[in-house]
Amino acid sequence: MRHHRALERPTPRHHLQAITHPDDLGAGLAYLDEALHGERRSFQTEKRYVHADGHVVWVALSTWAVPDSTGLPLCFLTQVHDITAAKLAEDALRDRERQLSEAQQLARLGSWQWDIASNRVQWSDQLYLMFGLDPAHFEATYQAYLAQVHVEDRQVVHETITRALKTHELFSLEHRSVEFADGAKWIRSRGLVEVDEKGTPVAMHGTAQDFTEAKRAEEENQKRQQLLNAVLEHLEEVIVACDAEGILTLFNRAARDFHGLPPQGLPPGRWAEHYDLYGADGRRPWNPRRFPSSGLSWDIACAMRKW
Repeated sequence: MRHHRALERPTPRHHLQAITHPDDLGAGLAYLDEALHGERRSFQTEKRYVHADGHVVWVALSTWAVPDSTGLPLCFLTQVHDITAAKLAEDALRDRERQLSEAQQLARLGSWQWDIASNRVQWSDQLYLMFGLDPAHFEATYQAYLAQVHVEDRQVVHETITRALKTHELFSLEHRSVEFADGAKWIRSRGLVEVDEKGTPVAMHGTAQDFTEAKRAEEENQKRQQLLNAVLEHLEEVIVACDAEGILTLFNRAARDFHGLPPQGLPPGRWAEHYDLYGADGRRPWNPRRFPSSGLSWDIACAMRKW
């Protein structure tokens, strides 16, 4: 039997069970029982030993039975291989995957990778949740993904991905999912093509983010803005407003008809084309050249009068 020198320490009985981690005392015993009855000639297992200084050593055991003339084991040969570094790397990888999964869940972000030759697509757990699918009952392929896209957006998605495969450029698009009980989800997808040494696309990977709440909020704001605009358009009073940069951005119908204003925004430097400008007192003329550059704001109220 070969064993790891780092495990050597005096014990009352000095056998492997004495230095085996308590949670692994039963590891491989079923295989050993089968080997003792001649039902198995060899077996492999992994377990933990406890080092003399107290830290855990992971090992891979490979055991062979040496039979006697009757075929029953005369003795066993066991090779013990230290796999602690590999186990620690696996633990670290699992921790990173868990952290990535949690981050994706918080961001409502999923990731995917498409092997073009085999037409197999790997999805992250969050992506399955996003589309309401069970990975045990969903065969992820490119066609299966397209089937999860809203029928009205499916052609645009397919054309975008096809174009990316030809140009090898990063693609980004927004589309809807199939309908759920509370409506379709809005998905923002991004992807990048991988090519071989000949420039042939071999894979594609990317992300998909559920931004349904933001999209619905945007749509609600648009509806409110449309309602406000409709109300303002029907008022007989002149309504004019400017943004934080001093650009006149809102003119209702009465303002456009009365002042002859253009339909597009009017920057401060052009206010004087349509108005006499005065300071906050309403008497002192205001010089248009005193307006600050774009992006700044000021605390001066201007009285605007028709030419």
